[in-house]
Amino acid sequence: IIRLADGRNITQERMAQQPKKELFVDTAKIPLEDTLLLGKKDAAIKVIVFTDPNCPYCGKLHEEMIKVTESNADIAYLIKMMPLPMHPEAYPISKNIVCNKDMNLLELSFASIGNKSQVGALAARQAACETDAIDRNMATAGELGIRSTPTLIYPNGLVEPGYKKADML
Repeated sequence: IIRLADGRNITQERMAQQPKKELFVDTAKIPLEDTLLLGKKDAAIKVIVFTDPNCPYCGKLHEEMIKVTESNADIAYLIKMMPLPMHPEAYPISKNIVCNKDMNLLELSFASIGNKSQVGALAARQAACETDAIDRNMATAGELGIRSTPTLIYPNGLVEPGYKKADML
């Protein structure tokens, strides 16, 4: 509801006053064999991240996660591809990333956001394997109540959607 007299968004103000309900999930229910590793594999803290290769905020979060792993070897990110329906090119790109376990392709995709011809070229690449990992990721996310990207899942199961700066991670 927008109050016409002064343009205030009454709905947004009310929602901001509501206590935020934290979501926790059982991390054991998340298969990790198809993840990409950002950081050291022997890091003590591993955070699972659901991401979409055509999501601008996912790309921004990825840059922040790189900063975290460069400054703290005890933290690593396990990246799971979850292409959103609003990004039709993201599904074939995700499949290619998973088949090749290719962090460079993920980063190239993030760098190409906004350039339709580059995104189209990435989507047209033939995947190196047949996999149902992307469909399984999307199903797992749905079962856990994850509906958006990026979404972080901390070792204790806390789910936090959205972009965060490195110091907040």
